Amino acid sequence: KTPKSDGCSLEKYREKSRNQLAILEQVPRVFSEGSLNFSHQEQGRLAAHSLAGNLGIFGFSEGSRLARELEGILQGDTDLGAEQIFHFQVLLTALRDELT
Repeated sequence: KTPKSDGCSLEKYREKSRNQLAILEQVPRVFSEGSLNFSHQEQGRLAAHSLAGNLGIFGFSEGSRLARELEGILQGDTDLGAEQIFHFQVLLTALRDELT
């Protein structure tokens, strides 16, 4: 789970990944409040896309795979259902575990 990089780049990466993870963590919360919309999905998709790329660059292949799956759930114009949100939460928990 140790990324490949120098200390300065690693700290920037960690801060950015925490921010991206925070955006992704909003998706299930907003869904449960009944206010998930395309804008929330798109913000989450972009965060997942960026996180997947960064994780891949720094050698977190499993984290990158999980982030790509999260991105896939958030793609498209269709509204997410409870089953998709449940799967999203499972992946998000696995991603969080991978990053800690």
